Amino acid sequence: MTEQDEELNASPTHTANVDEKILIAQFMDAKSAVDQYNNALKIATEKLDHIEAQLISLLEDDGKTASARYEGLGHVCIVDGAAFASIEKGRQEEVMDFVKSIGREDMIKTSIHSSTLSTFVRECLKRNDPLPPGVTFYKPKTLRLYKDNS
Repeated sequence: MTEQDEELNASPTHTANVDEKILIAQFMDAKSAVDQYNNALKIATEKLDHIEAQLISLLEDDGKTASARYEGLGHVCIVDGAAFASIEKGRQEEVMDFVKSIGREDMIKTSIHSSTLSTFVRECLKRNDPLPPGVTFYKPKTLRLYKDNS
């Protein structure tokens, strides 16, 4: 009996096993490709972050918020990200008392959620209001690229 005859006479279980084996092999190949792309993406992202940090430092050291415009490239501008706030360890009660004292009990559930606190800090910064004691924040900076389309 030839291989073709065996395939034609194969039982449904045997055919299912062959299909399953093919699909597992395809799955493994696809997973390997995704893993390789994810690794390459991770490396490229780390490189981009490193260069971005260097460029932000260079511009800030020169007192600039934007680069020069370069023909064929474009230019970059530093963009301040949104403020992300947190409460210093052991100061939750102090912050809650402060929030109550300014009439913002609406911010408190069992505690103050970090996204609620961050929104409140952004409002304070916008109005130049003092921040609650024990609250810290950071504003990540990024670059916006404007490509030269000429």
